[in-house]
Amino acid sequence: STLDSVGIIWRRGSLALGSMSQAGPPSPHKAALIILNDATRAEEAGDAPTALSLYESGVQALLASIRCEVDAGVAQSMRSKAAECLERAEALKRRAGPSRSN
Repeated sequence: STLDSVGIIWRRGSLALGSMSQAGPPSPHKAALIILNDATRAEEAGDAPTALSLYESGVQALLASIRCEVDAGVAQSMRSKAAECLERAEALKRRAGPSRSN
């Protein structure tokens, strides 16, 4: 199984989640991706503080959910997405300048 098989597509720097018609809350993996999608939207809207906070939360949640993933391919895709989001957050911090503290 791959991320694409569960309906998750990385599109132009944001995540597009497939049908979430299943009952109940999303899995920790999908919840992390929702947070990262929100981070990307905040970044695109010019809200750097919100985007940075969401990237941090989303990456932490995604990395935590990797521990529960049994499919090595999916886990590797998740690690790649986490790394990509960390890169986006670091670039955003650089653009935001020194006014943002850790």
